[in-house]
Amino acid sequence: MKARLRVSSIVILALLLCFSCARPSFSLRGVHTSVSLVSHFDSEGTLTSSYESLGVFIESEEDATLQMEVTSPDALNTWLFPAMKKSVDKQAYYGKSALSLGQRMPLPRGEWSLRVLRDDGRTISENFTLEKGSEIASFQHHLDAVEGKLVLDEQVRECAVQLLDEKKKLLYSTLTTEQTLELASLYPNWENVRFVGLTWYDEAARLNQIVWYTL
Repeated sequence: MKARLRVSSIVILALLLCFSCARPSFSLRGVHTSVSLVSHFDSEGTLTSSYESLGVFIESEEDATLQMEVTSPDALNTWLFPAMKKSVDKQAYYGKSALSLGQRMPLPRGEWSLRVLRDDGRTISENFTLEKGSEIASFQHHLDAVEGKLVLDEQVRECAVQLLDEKKKLLYSTLTTEQTLELASLYPNWENVRFVGLTWYDEAARLNQIVWYTL
C-alpha cells in the first residue's frame, strides 16, 4: 500500500512539473528607458536640488503582476520594485520612473541589466544601454512668479509646460516653441498655481531636462 502511495505521489509530481514546463513562454515586446536631469527652483529662481533620474518601462502581457530589478553597469546599485502599470493608446507598459542615486550623483553610462519576475515565478532578463552624450548644456530660463511670465532660452526648441495646484493636480498643460509665455494669460486663475514644470529634450546630452518651480 505504501509503495502504491509513493508511486502515486511521484506521478502527481511529474504531472505538476510537466504542467509547469508547458506554460507559455514569457517574453517582452519592448524595453523603454529615459534619463532626465531634474532641477528644482524656488519662486525667486534659486536652485534647491538637482539629480539625474532613470525611467524603465517594458511592454508585456495585459494585466500582469510584475516585479522588476534594475542593476547598474558596475553592479554597485540595484533597485527592486513592483512594476507600476500605465496604459498609452491601449498598450500596457510596466515599470517605474524616478530611479536616482541622489543629488549631484550622475547615473553610470553603459550596459544595465534588467530582470523581470512574474507572479507565477517565471523570469526574464534583458540588457539596455545608457549612452553617454556631450556635457550637459546650461540653459537659461526665468519665471516671474508674480506676473506669471516665463522666458526660455532660445536653444530650447520645444518645451512642455505644466501648471499644478498645491495638491499637484494638473491645472493646465501645453507644448510650445515660443521663448516667452504669459502663463497668467494662458491660465487666468494664476493664483491657484503652486508648481510650474518645464520639460525639453537635450539632444546633445541625450537626456531630458526637467525643471520645477515651486511658487
